[in-house]
Amino acid sequence: MNAPDGITQCCFDTLLAATAADNFEQFISVGDEKFSRLHPENFHRVSRSLAPRMRQGVTPTFLGELRQRGCIASLWRLRFDDGGDDLLFRMAVADSKVVGALVAPPFG
Repeated sequence: MNAPDGITQCCFDTLLAATAADNFEQFISVGDEKFSRLHPENFHRVSRSLAPRMRQGVTPTFLGELRQRGCIASLWRLRFDDGGDDLLFRMAVADSKVVGALVAPPFG
């Protein structure tokens, strides 16, 4: 399996750390202008749901990347030490900046 490039890895690490810390400013620090206009309440809602699981331990695994709409979308599996459902994290990068990020809930 391929590894992400350095910019992708750095952006991902920043987003993951910011989510675990519920730190909105850190989260948007790697984004483009549009990404930095995300609604803080949406970020905090996701962070509050994931942070407790992340504190117990999480192992991210890079799954690969897709070219989509002029961006590189990287896919990551988040496996939690609590034994609960894994989550899929998708992050889009263009011009060395995050332009989108999404944590997909389990099916059902």
